[in-house]
Amino acid sequence: MRTKESKGKHDDNYFDAGPLATVLQGEPRARILDQALLLGNAEFTVSGLAEGTDLSFKTVKSFLEHLVALKWVIPTRKMGNAQAYRFNVENHMNNFIDWAIKFQKSRLTNVDYSPELF
Repeated sequence: MRTKESKGKHDDNYFDAGPLATVLQGEPRARILDQALLLGNAEFTVSGLAEGTDLSFKTVKSFLEHLVALKWVIPTRKMGNAQAYRFNVENHMNNFIDWAIKFQKSRLTNVDYSPELF
């Protein structure tokens, strides 16, 4: 469980700087989707993603269950007691990732990309 002390160890601007977290004004679950840009096909666990996004284990697990139902995340294998997952970047997330990369570039280069989401 996160405490005020552990929450303060990270700069919130860092976590809210991803494309979806920016568009959705810091929506915590957007941080999870922003991780698809960093992780790509790599496997991850709920606890690893919770640590990487500075969200609670419960929040990450709940949202991952939703993403599994949408087939945006795929369970892969057990790693000890933990279930490993990966983002389904080859199929369902290609358009999202392309948009997110363009959006991030536009923020860095001041090039205007249309606000089309997908």
